[in-house]
Amino acid sequence: MISLYTMQALHRLVYRMLLFLVASGLTLVFGLLRVLSIAHAAFYMLGAYLSYTAVAITGSFWLSLFIAPSVAGLRGATVEYGLLRRIRSRGYEHEMLLTLGLFYMMSEAMRWIWGNYTLEVPIPSLLVGSVPVLGCRYPLYRLFILAFSALICVLLGIGLKRTRLGVIIRSSVSDREMVSALGVNTFLVMTGVFAMGAALSAIAVLWASSGKLV
Repeated sequence: MISLYTMQALHRLVYRMLLFLVASGLTLVFGLLRVLSIAHAAFYMLGAYLSYTAVAITGSFWLSLFIAPSVAGLRGATVEYGLLRRIRSRGYEHEMLLTLGLFYMMSEAMRWIWGNYTLEVPIPSLLVGSVPVLGCRYPLYRLFILAFSALICVLLGIGLKRTRLGVIIRSSVSDREMVSALGVNTFLVMTGVFAMGAALSAIAVLWASSGKLV
């Protein structure tokens, strides 16, 4: 009975860390940029298909771990630079309508490319199997998810609170005019933050989809 409770507790912890990865990307975009990006869900889905394609082409889960977030982040930077920046002065409602349209466009584009079929991203052989944890055997892959999510959490906290880049990002949000006067390219900062949010969403779905159906 104790082992059952332990396993359920670990399941909940892993699931919450996955939600954290999804929420962290959206927090960067909405909390820092003040952009309610409905297209964030599309970046999440894009990450799933990119990870599947990367594994299918390269045969490497670890390489897809780099490719999927990089491509999603580049796509996010393109959206911010080419679209959101042009309508930012018009108000939040325009940004919301734009990202809603982007969500539908990206969803249909992914449907054309990958179809409506169920796809699966395989777990790497290094993470197959289970290990004893507190009286029960728990899947090694889920422990990897837990550890990596915790690492992302720590790195985000340190990056935003303890580094010069984090100070610049938070200052650009609070007083963009003053930071610009100090010689900082705040437009580049905003583009980078949006790209980072899109990349984090791709990382989240890479964990959520591996070993499951996409």
